Amino acid sequence: MFFHIYIVPLKQTPVVYIKPANGTDGRGIFRIEKMKDKQGVFDIQGRRQDRRTIAPRKVSASRLESIVRQWCIEGSFLIQQGIPLQLLGGRFHDYRMLVQKNGQGIWELTVMAARVGAAQSITSNLHGGGHAVRAETLLKE
Repeated sequence: MFFHIYIVPLKQTPVVYIKPANGTDGRGIFRIEKMKDKQGVFDIQGRRQDRRTIAPRKVSASRLESIVRQWCIEGSFLIQQGIPLQLLGGRFHDYRMLVQKNGQGIWELTVMAARVGAAQSITSNLHGGGHAVRAETLLKE
């Protein structure tokens, strides 16, 4: 039963993301969070393949199973542990770093940037309405 594949990570961490194995631009991502105060209740939200957001809602474990089965009907998916990356106001963000070898063959950090997601988005993708920010500015906040 597919349900056992994703319920195990939820026992180890309160948040998981289900992502298409070969997806891009934040499309087809589904976020599941185990509610702290309610046993057997999960908060779910996502972004469809056409980039439309799926509004947050709370579901039971049995309802979650059917939703995930429907979501993952085609293709391969990855399950990724969620980490707390919300800013004040609830927006998600991440940092991107480009590391390259210099003229002496030593790896160096050459660029670092941050991305802040759109309101009500579970991703920080620029294609999904997010915007770029200087990493130093966001880290100071």
